[in-house]
Amino acid sequence: MQNHWMRKLALISLLMVGLLIAFVHGLASASQPTDSQLPTSVAPEPYPNSDFYPAEVYLATSNDLQVLYDLNIDFEDLSPADSTINYLSDAFEPSIATVYVNPTQAEVLINDGLRLVPIPNEGYRSYLAYGPGSGAPDAWPTFAQYVERMQALQTAHPEIIDLVQIGSSVQGRELWCMEITDNPALDEYEPEFKYTANHHGDESTGIEMTIRLAELLANSYSTDPVTTELVDNMEIWLCPIYNPDGYVNGTRYNAHGVDLNRDFPDRFIDPIDDPVGREPETQAFMNFGYAHRFVMGANYHAGAQVLNYPYDAIEDEDDPELAPDDQLFIDFGIGYTSRNIDLWNGGWPEGITRGWEWYMIYGGMQDWAYYYHGEHHVTLEISNNKMPPFEQMDIYWDHNREAMLWWIQRAMTGMRGLVLDATDGKPLDATLTLVGRDVPNTIPTDPELGDYHRVIGEGDYDVLAEASCYQSQAAAVSVISGTVTTHDFLLEPISDLSASVKSATPDQAIPGDVVQYQLHLENTCEPVAVMVTDTLPSEVTWSGYLTATAGTVEFNAGQILWQGEVGQIQPITITYGVNLNQCLSSGTSILNVAEITDGINDPIIRNAPVTVDNAAPTPPSSPLPVDGSVNVPVTTTLAWEPSSDLNCDLLTYDLYFGPSPTPDLMESGLSMPEYDPRPLLPAAQYYWYLVAHDGITEVTGPVWSFSTATSELHNIYLPLARK
Repeated sequence: MQNHWMRKLALISLLMVGLLIAFVHGLASASQPTDSQLPTSVAPEPYPNSDFYPAEVYLATSNDLQVLYDLNIDFEDLSPADSTINYLSDAFEPSIATVYVNPTQAEVLINDGLRLVPIPNEGYRSYLAYGPGSGAPDAWPTFAQYVERMQALQTAHPEIIDLVQIGSSVQGRELWCMEITDNPALDEYEPEFKYTANHHGDESTGIEMTIRLAELLANSYSTDPVTTELVDNMEIWLCPIYNPDGYVNGTRYNAHGVDLNRDFPDRFIDPIDDPVGREPETQAFMNFGYAHRFVMGANYHAGAQVLNYPYDAIEDEDDPELAPDDQLFIDFGIGYTSRNIDLWNGGWPEGITRGWEWYMIYGGMQDWAYYYHGEHHVTLEISNNKMPPFEQMDIYWDHNREAMLWWIQRAMTGMRGLVLDATDGKPLDATLTLVGRDVPNTIPTDPELGDYHRVIGEGDYDVLAEASCYQSQAAAVSVISGTVTTHDFLLEPISDLSASVKSATPDQAIPGDVVQYQLHLENTCEPVAVMVTDTLPSEVTWSGYLTATAGTVEFNAGQILWQGEVGQIQPITITYGVNLNQCLSSGTSILNVAEITDGINDPIIRNAPVTVDNAAPTPPSSPLPVDGSVNVPVTTTLAWEPSSDLNCDLLTYDLYFGPSPTPDLMESGLSMPEYDPRPLLPAAQYYWYLVAHDGITEVTGPVWSFSTATSELHNIYLPLARK
């Protein structure tokens, strides 16, 4: 009781400070008629553990609004300053934005010429007056009491309710979701649905609505035909307290001061669908979404009375973007609001609005669920007061109950079916694509059952079913409004040997070298019988080396032949060696083609090219005269053993000859392995060597020498003189 009076005293103090500041502000601002619609200012009232407080900003032009968007200001509301103008006026009208700012943001806005006034923090004041733990007669239940209420419901109805902790908050409080279905322990051929509430901790009406819905479904099961049908034919997930730390502490934000409905991936400013680095509550609900195939849902808020549907943000308001399911959002939205008097009379035409036409936010659950996962998801603002007195919950329940049930029923409309293996009926982890439609245009199956569900409007659709290792299948599916069309897909299995590769070592070689080939067979799909025919070209000769890690391999008539089964677990490697034949020209590309067949798909061709390199010719040898010879006749002819060339290129020689140990070039381009250098001098020392050319490279032979005979010996060999 003492705690209750302390809270009352704090609330009275806030009111007195607000009245004093309002009086001073009224004197100072009386001369500003353009924003006279702004309320009286109060002292900033930040949330606990946060420096953010509510304020109103006068926006004279659309440029003023853009300033708020550029600063990523946290919006609560945006409405025309003239209350007689419709919320969804086509042209921009001077407006009042209700926002949450910290002192730094407030200073920036004021410096930009905008008028900003702090306003009472209605959510926190309500929390102080009758929030959880306040001790007030009409106080809201504590978080612990709500948990006990959910646990008691599961204990009383274990056959249809499973209470699951999907994560924990910053301060360690459990994030609870209730699964309500006829067989909670089984994964069944049923659409999955979810309601969440209390993303903002001071917005509590949705907590009680989802808890009461759970109690209604449980207590009327088997006696009421409507609720029984829902429980028997759907998986319904209810997550009443998304932000338990915010609820306990009376703040919009989580314990890190983060707005959890601005923390999701966003297609414009944060496009990667990855929970890493986000708040623990966000991570928990993103992982919860990945683990399921939610068809439809909604998240409950307070502070207004309207159904808000995608998109919450678009790229350019001058070029309006409508969601692919825009008309269905309108039809279903009116279906909800026409069953809820508060929303129908909440100030919006027919109680609905596109998010961006009201005001844009980035990182909300609604757009994430719809754009990234194809879930027909909306945001439901169901009470103008963020935390109404708890005694009013009977009224809100009466206004929401029928609409909540009707909304769940919509998840059983559209299209549904199974995607199965055509050979054995095995369920497939498949993706269906709505051909020709904008994102979100894919539908995932539940891999455990192979079932798919998609809420979609009336029309004819081209649907393509695809699964890894299966032949894709297309079908035309017609949907009639308010009904469900069932179409199953039976996909034929295929193998996938596309990852198979062939390699050669080395990939450049000269004639006579041994080249080792490896053919690596890899199948990413189900095991399949495979045959390989690897034909050796005429440029190579099998070396006699051939191995395979499994299966049967042989060499026959110039071909490497292998057969066996290739599966996902054990790739197969075939290894063999060849010799490059002689007389292959430099630059020749050798391909021995391997054909891989599985009897299902077209043959896969793999080859590993080997390029023939140039082999340098061998040096000339066996000189005549023999190296070091003496008394060589002056009439001698130089001769040598020709160079050899593995490429069998045409060889020519350059002859260097003379009396110096480093002789000069005497003749070039010799094609024959001999040369007559006459006349030679008697009793002289000569040196010579050859450079062999194959047109690409050259090889220099050793320097040889000989000495000629004296003059007497020379006379002996002189020819007879003619008379």
